[in-house]
Amino acid sequence: MRKAMATVVYLGVVTMVLSACGGGTNPPLRGSAAAQLDDSSPSVSATPMAGSASPTIAATSDTGRATPSASAIDTATEWYDTTWLSPSEGWVLGTSPCNGGRCMVIEHTVDRGQTWAPVTPPAAPPLAPQYDNVGPDCDPLSCLAHIRFVTSEIGYLFGPDLFTTFDGGHTWTRQPGSPTYDLEPVGNGLVWRLVYSHTGCPGPCDWQLQQEQIGTDTWTSVAFPGPTDPANDNAQIVSNAQGQIVIPFYGHIAGGTTSQATFYLTDDRGKHWTQRADPCGTSKLGENDAYQSSMAPDGTLAVLCVSKSGGPDSPFMMTSTDGGRTFGPMRFLLPVTDDSFYNLVAAANQSTTAVATGGANGGGSIAYTLAISHDDGAT
Repeated sequence: MRKAMATVVYLGVVTMVLSACGGGTNPPLRGSAAAQLDDSSPSVSATPMAGSASPTIAATSDTGRATPSASAIDTATEWYDTTWLSPSEGWVLGTSPCNGGRCMVIEHTVDRGQTWAPVTPPAAPPLAPQYDNVGPDCDPLSCLAHIRFVTSEIGYLFGPDLFTTFDGGHTWTRQPGSPTYDLEPVGNGLVWRLVYSHTGCPGPCDWQLQQEQIGTDTWTSVAFPGPTDPANDNAQIVSNAQGQIVIPFYGHIAGGTTSQATFYLTDDRGKHWTQRADPCGTSKLGENDAYQSSMAPDGTLAVLCVSKSGGPDSPFMMTSTDGGRTFGPMRFLLPVTDDSFYNLVAAANQSTTAVATGGANGGGSIAYTLAISHDDGAT
């Protein structure tokens, strides 16, 4: 699960744009492609990163829904993640300054982001013993960096701690167990999560895949073949509601050895698995590496690829219409003129895909790029 803590692209808006472009079907964003619970209730995720402009904050009604209210843009809030059930309803998670430190912020919209209502976050939990080796994305204040809602009432906060709500965020309960790296609904009333025992491989070690029936708090193991390479220290769960699931394990792009990813594919929610090599392959300048992935509701898998050498062949996108078994041609992305780089991809359907830049270094004004293709990346 790639993280770039300087992105200012508010991908919740991209979710809505691609939904409209895709004939009303919500695309899974943030690569991890939160799947539809059923055909009528898609769940979508995206990741705006630290530095993103705040949504307009709205007042809270007795039902917890957003009521129209306007306020100034809050540039001090850093947004880490967002999750969407439909083009209208979504949540954002971030932190804002408070009492000399930073406090968690959750906001909810039911009108496509025009107004927002605050949701009460859980009290900042203490670090449990298994987090003494602070793992990926663990904010020492909260140990939570990601949000998923699978219905209007049932949601999850994780990364690497795990909290659940069954009442729309009015109350949260901490779930014990191993640190959670990624978590996504995979259809058929199920949620999957990737957990690990400790860090230092160089990232998480001893990966395990678990599932839970939505509405319960009991996790059970899912038979899973990988990964075997300790250099694969970033991972995603990308899926749709039909049971097609892809779990890519990415290498560390800056590493001195190969950084190519390993993809694990299943069409029956884990009963059978297929392992596939990195689809980005090699070019005349050498190795290309998968960086992030996204699956559309129709099963189209989009993979963002970068050249390890950073040459002119980087970056590009590749798409698959058979669950990641075969891929189409390299589709090169629009050039960017600043220090940012493409690090986010979102597939809406076989034709429509969006990519966004982020991760720029240095100070000053940065213009981020959002590019959308309606012809499978040809233009």
